[in-house]
Amino acid sequence: MSEWYAWNRDLRKNPDIRILASVDPVSFPLGTDPNQSWYSGYYPILWTNAKYKMLYANFGHDKMNYETNQPLSSTFGSEVQNRFVVDGLLWLGGAKTS
Repeated sequence: MSEWYAWNRDLRKNPDIRILASVDPVSFPLGTDPNQSWYSGYYPILWTNAKYKMLYANFGHDKMNYETNQPLSSTFGSEVQNRFVVDGLLWLGGAKTS
């Protein structure tokens, strides 16, 4: 991923939010733009909110070579991530997930 999103408020302090995954500290630094890279901190990337039937996934976007317009990664290239997206959509629709 070449872009990530940070939040002004610590989501861990909101009792309605259940964080499902966060960035592992061994992954730092994250990002390819020095002005938008993370070097430390706590960054949730998947969560639900008990007040709403919602699922949030902060995957950013693919890494790109903008000079050649060629993708350098694939957001949907991970079987685990794809299973999460499909199961999340099924859960949001009321179906049982695998």
